[in-house]
Amino acid sequence: MNTLTIGERIKALRQEQNYSVDEMAKRAKISRATYYRYESADAENLPIKTIKVIASALNTTPEYILGLTDDKRTKEWSMIEAYNENLKLRHESFLKLRQEIYEFIASNSTNVPYLQLLNLIKFIGRKHPEYLEGMYLVLDQLNKDNQLHYTAYERIIRGLTNEIDNMKLFIHSMENSDLKDTQTLALGFLKSSLNHLIDVIHEIEIKAKYEHDCIIVTEEARNEIYKGLQEYDNNNSNI
Repeated sequence: MNTLTIGERIKALRQEQNYSVDEMAKRAKISRATYYRYESADAENLPIKTIKVIASALNTTPEYILGLTDDKRTKEWSMIEAYNENLKLRHESFLKLRQEIYEFIASNSTNVPYLQLLNLIKFIGRKHPEYLEGMYLVLDQLNKDNQLHYTAYERIIRGLTNEIDNMKLFIHSMENSDLKDTQTLALGFLKSSLNHLIDVIHEIEIKAKYEHDCIIVTEEARNEIYKGLQEYDNNNSNI
């Protein structure tokens, strides 16, 4: 802690902030002559109320003016600096994580984008356990979405399968009866529609299988993340 007098501290702060004596007098709402006295030896006898006014005008604390601390910052500025420091650390952490993600993707390529994403989530969970809870929630929501999609596809498949079976029965009965020309044309159209429906249901089955595979993968990843989350919580509770 330095040995400056109260007056010297006031003067040094004013000069650091490039305020003239007139500007400081105006900021403190006092006369120029009165302010001059504050930067002189007479300042040692200043009342605390006046110290607070001068400190506020110089963006500092009464404790600094009185020589009780060497920290010039007000509580508000300390909070802002702490917040900015936290932002800086978070940004540095993000840049590090981003580089790790790039390196992971470059060395763990796969032809299945969904599996790539889940492998990446598990990788982040291992490297940065503080993100585990958020990733668990993401995986849980992904799993619920997959379940909904799969259920919808299965319902469509069942409905179309029933329609196809009915059409096959109808076509079979028509083929075993005497048909006129128009009925023959109708039968041809019906067969064409049936083939189209079979193609459609095949495409839906592919989508349903994909959703089912995603359910299995997300459940596996979610369970792994959940175990990691429990370990992380247990380790923190023992600190």
